[in-house]
Amino acid sequence: MFNHIPSEASYSCLMTELSDSHYLEEIQECIVLAAIQEGFIVDHTVAIDSTHFNARDQAPPKEDKTKPAPKNQGRKSKEEQEKWLREKTEREAKLSLYEKKIEEQLDVPK
Repeated sequence: MFNHIPSEASYSCLMTELSDSHYLEEIQECIVLAAIQEGFIVDHTVAIDSTHFNARDQAPPKEDKTKPAPKNQGRKSKEEQEKWLREKTEREAKLSLYEKKIEEQLDVPK
């Protein structure tokens, strides 16, 4: 059992040599071909995603949300009140018998 940990320089040298050579790519190709021959990979196309993305140790800053304009509180003007009442009566007139209030259904014959 070896308890020897390589130095940072040795590790850096190994990584440089591995990145300069195509040894790892050749090994990967051999493994994929063996997997195809063994039947682990049945498709003719092998896609390997090597997309680079930036890691982050913090969440991105939150964007400030704009607050909606406050609604007018209090009484509506007479024009707005009349318009609202007209729209309400139009909506209620379009309702079917069973969508109306029970009080309005009582006078309807069976």
